[in-house]
Amino acid sequence: MTPQRLLESLLFVSPKPVSAEDLARVLERPQPMVEADLADLQGEWQGRGVRIQQVAGGWQMVSCAEAAPYIERLHRVPSRTPMTKAVLETLAIIAYRQPLTKRQIEKVRGVSPDYAVSTLLDKKLIMEVGRASSPGRPPQFGTTREFLKYFHLNSLKDLPPIEDFLESGDPH
Repeated sequence: MTPQRLLESLLFVSPKPVSAEDLARVLERPQPMVEADLADLQGEWQGRGVRIQQVAGGWQMVSCAEAAPYIERLHRVPSRTPMTKAVLETLAIIAYRQPLTKRQIEKVRGVSPDYAVSTLLDKKLIMEVGRASSPGRPPQFGTTREFLKYFHLNSLKDLPPIEDFLESGDPH
């Protein structure tokens, strides 16, 4: 069996993204060779119903986005609960400025972020990543791997530049 076919099999059975390093270890091949094979496979599977994609720092076999409504219907999975504007704004603030405390988020948004932070914690899109050195040592929040998977990002570097969302002259 070729290394590429083995990679397909490993990605097919893995329920979560697998790093190129782990794949190289399992296949007992140099990581650069495995990464080249993964890139080739990604191109080979492009445009199909199932794709090989880099997600959350690893590689995973995923269905195409256009199939989501049919997959949900097949498995009777309710569609994602839409997030409110306040929750999305809070998530964007955390994603671009992490780590942040609730007080820091409130300074940016001008309103209490308690509900939004609670919702994002429940959805596992953010997590406590540390404690501030300020009085009371409040928790600081940052995004999770689930955030990367949810938005189909490989890393935070893949976020669009914040300047794309700012109105001219906006200092924030």
